[in-house]
Amino acid sequence: MKTRLAAIALIVVGLGAIGFSVVGWPSVGGSSDSKYITSTASVGTVSAQSVANGTIGASTVYGLKFGVAADVVSSATTTAGSGGSGSSSTSITWPVKTVSVTTGQTVKKGDVLATADDSTAQIQLLQARASYGSATTRLANDQASSRSTAATILSDRAALATAKKTLSAAQLAVTNSTLVAPADGLITAVNILPDTNAPSDYAIRLAVGPMVATASFAEADIASIKVGQAASVTVTAAKTSIDGTVSQIVPVAATSGGSSSVVGFTVTVTLGSAPETVLSGMSATVTVTTASVDNVVRVPATALTGSASTGYSVMVMGSDGSVQTRSVEVGLVTTSFVQIASGLNQGETVVVGTTSTRTTAGGGGTNFGGLTGGGLPGGGFGR
Repeated sequence: MKTRLAAIALIVVGLGAIGFSVVGWPSVGGSSDSKYITSTASVGTVSAQSVANGTIGASTVYGLKFGVAADVVSSATTTAGSGGSGSSSTSITWPVKTVSVTTGQTVKKGDVLATADDSTAQIQLLQARASYGSATTRLANDQASSRSTAATILSDRAALATAKKTLSAAQLAVTNSTLVAPADGLITAVNILPDTNAPSDYAIRLAVGPMVATASFAEADIASIKVGQAASVTVTAAKTSIDGTVSQIVPVAATSGGSSSVVGFTVTVTLGSAPETVLSGMSATVTVTTASVDNVVRVPATALTGSASTGYSVMVMGSDGSVQTRSVEVGLVTTSFVQIASGLNQGETVVVGTTSTRTTAGGGGTNFGGLTGGGLPGGGFGR
């Protein structure tokens, strides 16, 4: 028994769902029926996109330790390790008095995170003040003395500069015996306990600012990606998709190891409001919209045949079912949609492919033939 394919209800392509219908033409040899798959030219948006896998992270992470200013451990836009990573001029042991936060806690700028006993720091501050006073007096006396040489004055000034630096470090140590949040953020690590000595490494880490996604894009895509372009970041583990903006492109390629030597460029996307379920270290799919046009006549990419050098065309179906090839001018061409600049109107029907059914001899079964469509050789379009 011969069975015909009745319809293909809907195929989802690229930006949205496009309705398709199937129109048959006479069978060949009584054994198979071939059918056109059609779609209607519509008005909408055509967007070109580049996609890469990446990782979620905080835009800035601060490390806090007793006795020194907060250090930028990592940043999406600056070199890691800037500012405050040094130590006071004299080694100090910091017995922890209080810890007011836990990992995962949200804090506000100025919140007290922890305190330590500053007795040793206070003693060193008194000593530094005395040394600075002595150095100041010595320079003043030598400058007033007619017996002082230029070398003596130069030495006194050097000693005063050293004493001033030591005093500044001592004052900073006392000030930072209390750890205070430098900005609103999320506590990501607490490495101290009350009534124990603080480690030499960071006592507390704080992630601040909007979340970012960092991904490596292929060299074929990077020329089309610009700072400020819209992006979408899908975090499968958190079951969410977040809008973002390209905020940084590292202009130096990073080559993966192995014989393939795949070249990629690191792109950072700053996210909008990310839900609490999105955490640093999660995997993400980063999609950057590299070009987009709105309110244009568009057809599925499979409707287009030809090339930029030979010209493009589509197969248009009339109301009576007849099909003719028509030349068109195109704008933005993507793997999902094609912008039709001229040659086709909204509402006209175009052929996007063919399908066929074939009756299996003697078995009463039905063999469904392959689905074919237009497009450039190789099965797709560049952006």
